[in-house]
Amino acid sequence: MTFFTVRIELKNGLRHNTENDSYRVLDKEMKKRKFKTTISGLPGKVFELPRAEYIYQGDEDLDGVFQLALSATKKTSGKYSIIVDQIVRSRWTGLDDAYFIKQLMDYEESIC
Repeated sequence: MTFFTVRIELKNGLRHNTENDSYRVLDKEMKKRKFKTTISGLPGKVFELPRAEYIYQGDEDLDGVFQLALSATKKTSGKYSIIVDQIVRSRWTGLDDAYFIKQLMDYEESIC
């Protein structure tokens, strides 16, 4: 099983926090293809990745992961950039706790 990081930039992807927001569409399409927006840390903590960055864990090779990301991105409109990297090791800092982010998003949706 291999791990990949995918970063996507939507060139005209304005964020309006609506259901049709290009980045929300992208997130939904990527999740359908088993991409995650979180990364697990030690000991057992889960962190939120930056916007439009995804982790893929599975049996696809680099080209397969790229094709999955491309097919999801094509569900949005306009130009885009995609980069796919295979992860051997990774380190990070400054990522938000995914549990806190989920609670905040649930709260924001409940007041809208």
